[in-house]
Amino acid sequence: MSKKDFMRRNTGAVANTELLLIAELNRRGIFEFDTQRGLLLECCDVSWTIPDFYFAKANLAVYLDGDAVHNKRRVEERDEAIDKALRRRGVGVLRFPYTAPVSKQRLKEIADAVEEALKWGSEEAKS
Repeated sequence: MSKKDFMRRNTGAVANTELLLIAELNRRGIFEFDTQRGLLLECCDVSWTIPDFYFAKANLAVYLDGDAVHNKRRVEERDEAIDKALRRRGVGVLRFPYTAPVSKQRLKEIADAVEEALKWGSEEAKS
C-alpha cells in the first residue's frame, strides 16, 4: 500500500477519547505534541504508522487502543510489529487499551502514565 493510500485510509477526525486526553494533557501544562502524525517504519508488512499522539522531544508514540478495533488477534499482531519497528528506531511506545466511552478514571491513568514517561524522558535527555 502506498503512503498516500495509507494516509487516506487511516487518518480522519480525532476521536472523542483523544480530544478528552488532549484536554487533560493541556490542563496539566502539556502542550507539545502532534496528533495523527505519520511515522515511517521502513520494515515489516506495515511501512507507516500513525500514533494518536507523538511527543517529538521525548521521541514517544502513544496509542489509544479502543477495544472495538484492537481486540482482534490480527490487529494485535500488527500492533506488536509496529511497536517492535518503532523501538528499533529508538521511539518509545505506550499503548493504552480502553473501552468506549473512556471513564474519567481510565483517562486519568492514561494521562498519569504519559506525564510520567515524559518526565522520565526529559530527565534522561539532561544526563
